[in-house]
Amino acid sequence: MKKKTLVIVIIVVLVIFFGISALACVGYLLWKAANDSGNENNTMIDEPINFHMGLNDNVNIENTNSDKSSNKNSSKDENENTSSNETIYTNPDYGFTLTFPMDWKGVKVQPSYVSSADYVDSYEVLLQTTDQEFIDTYGDQYFAMCLVDIMTQQQWDDAQESPFIGEELGRDDRYVYVGTHFNGMPPIDLEVQTRQLEDVMDSFTVK
Repeated sequence: MKKKTLVIVIIVVLVIFFGISALACVGYLLWKAANDSGNENNTMIDEPINFHMGLNDNVNIENTNSDKSSNKNSSKDENENTSSNETIYTNPDYGFTLTFPMDWKGVKVQPSYVSSADYVDSYEVLLQTTDQEFIDTYGDQYFAMCLVDIMTQQQWDDAQESPFIGEELGRDDRYVYVGTHFNGMPPIDLEVQTRQLEDVMDSFTVK
């Protein structure tokens, strides 16, 4: 009889022990899950938004469209700052505009001095670099991010039949405006601007 009672006591103790252990494990797992969720929320809040990526730049492009309409008739050959820290360039001769993100500080748009029968006129979009290897190689502190070529319709038609690298940005009743990306490897300090180049070319407008 005593032996049977002892067995029952041992069984009860084991049941209580394993029950407490199970409850402790469940409680730990619930606590860990809640803690991990809190850390994830804190990370999302504390992490800065990276406006250097192309998709995020589209937020400012929408605001820029309203700025373009108010500056469309401008004939000044200068860059105008917008409220979103972007810069709108308006060409005084042809009236086209380009919008540059804030990372394109100091951007220059100037005539390309290489004449050609393939276009009427051409403009270089230049950014200054501090990449010493690039400067030593090319002897220049400015890198041409892209070109804007102004063509007649006939010149543009002829370009389609040649290995011409370029895309139509827009046109008016006189000319076709063609954008050409840079050739070769850009300077290492212009990596962000390189990713933004497509957005810059998409921002092209002409009267």
